[in-house]
Amino acid sequence: MQSPTSPISVLIIDDDPVELTLITQLLEIKGFRVIRAEDGLAGIEAVQASRPDIILLDIRMPGLDGFETCRRLKSLPAVAHIPVIFLTGAGREEDVVAGFRVGAIDYVTKPFRSEEILARITTHAGISRRLSRYASTLDTRVEPGPPLGETVGESRDVQQIKKAVERLLKNLVDPPTLRELALEIGTNERKLSELFRQALGMTPFQFLREQRLLKAAHLLKNTDRPISLIAEQVGYCHSGDFTTAFKQSFGMTPRQFRKG
Repeated sequence: MQSPTSPISVLIIDDDPVELTLITQLLEIKGFRVIRAEDGLAGIEAVQASRPDIILLDIRMPGLDGFETCRRLKSLPAVAHIPVIFLTGAGREEDVVAGFRVGAIDYVTKPFRSEEILARITTHAGISRRLSRYASTLDTRVEPGPPLGETVGESRDVQQIKKAVERLLKNLVDPPTLRELALEIGTNERKLSELFRQALGMTPFQFLREQRLLKAAHLLKNTDRPISLIAEQVGYCHSGDFTTAFKQSFGMTPRQFRKG
C-alpha cells in the first residue's frame, strides 16, 4: 500500500501522442507520477502492473475503445476499485451516459481546463486512497473492492461509508439530511460523521460541498448556462454563496474560470 505522502500515480490511456505528452507534462509539473499507455490492451496491462491511483481514459482508440477498456477493468477484482475518469473529445450526451454506465467515476471533455482536471484527479484519487487505507485498518477478510461498491466480507463500517458516499454522489442537488442518510445506511448521525472523518478526513457536508463544486466546474466549462442557474443546479440557493465557495476551492470566481 502506498504511503499517504507518496505522489498520486496517474495512468493515461490515449492513442494520441500529442495529447499524451501535453497531459503528462501538466501532471508531472504538479508532482504527479505518470504512467502512459497508447491503447486499451496496453492500458489494461499497465493497470495490472502498476496499480495507479487513478486512470485517465480516452474513448476513441483503435482496437479496444475506452468503453470496452473500462468495462474490462471493472471486471477484474484486483483493479476494479481504481477510479476511471474519461478524458475525451467525445462529448455527446450519449457518450457521457455510456461512460458512467461502464463504471467511470467522472467524465471530462477536451479541451479541458488544467485547474479542473487537476482538481478532479486530486479529489477522486484522494477519496479512493482514504477509503482504501480505512478499509485496510479493519478486518475485511477479503481483497479491497470497488470504492463505491459493496464486497462480501467487508466490515460493516466500510460498507456503510461506501453506501453513504454513493448516495450523496447521486443526490448532489437535493441530498438527504444527515439524519436521513444515517437512517438509510443503518447507523446514527454521530457514527456517520465519525465514519466520514475517519475514512475521508472530512465531514459529510464538506464532502458534499467538494463534489458540488466539481460538478459546477464541469457545467461552467461545457455549457453557456447563467452562473446563477448553475449555482441552483448544484444546490446553492444564493449565487453569492456559490461564488465564495467556488473561489475558495479553485482560486478564482466562476466567471473567471469560465473565461479561462
